[in-house]
Amino acid sequence: MGDAPTTNSGLPGVGEVAYGSHICHFYRNRKELVDVLVPFFKAGLEQGERCAWITAPPLPSVEAVAELRKAVPDLDRHLAEGRIRIADFNVWYPAQLGDQANQVIGQWLAAEEQALAAGFRGLRASGNTAFVRPEDREGFMRYEARVTDAFQGRRIVGLCSYDLLQCAATDVFEAVHTHPSTLDPRDGRWEILERISGRTGRP
Repeated sequence: MGDAPTTNSGLPGVGEVAYGSHICHFYRNRKELVDVLVPFFKAGLEQGERCAWITAPPLPSVEAVAELRKAVPDLDRHLAEGRIRIADFNVWYPAQLGDQANQVIGQWLAAEEQALAAGFRGLRASGNTAFVRPEDREGFMRYEARVTDAFQGRRIVGLCSYDLLQCAATDVFEAVHTHPSTLDPRDGRWEILERISGRTGRP
């Protein structure tokens, strides 16, 4: 993590992560999404970050709100005060992402700037990529690589969720390759694996 400012991930075993991080997360079912994203956003709210949760099946926005409310009883206040936004993927991502990648990256950076201007510590964001069609995956991975570059040095922590059951082996490789960090489950806890010189390993 070097000298970059850090923030608590909220995930057991991970602890602090650096701002500017772009993290890859694989899941196999709805429960695994909830187990990662609910504590991730709970920690963001507790630390005074603005949060943006972009959802997709199997955990659409209405259900994400219900799950987060179990851990954050005053969630409605946070929503009303603009501390967190929870929206389905089609509200945030255009139908043809490859043609509008710059626009989406600009949205993320603008959201970070607005959060800082409003007095938040930074922006905590997550997007579920389950909406990406197989024929669009190559273009989406190019977008993800550009997101990694765009987030560096910014007060953003991004966590991208990938449905492992939708991913071929090449998709897993590309997802790991385009994210500097990957969440890895270990005995009920999590570790961050860092990409080092084209490979992934523990820091």
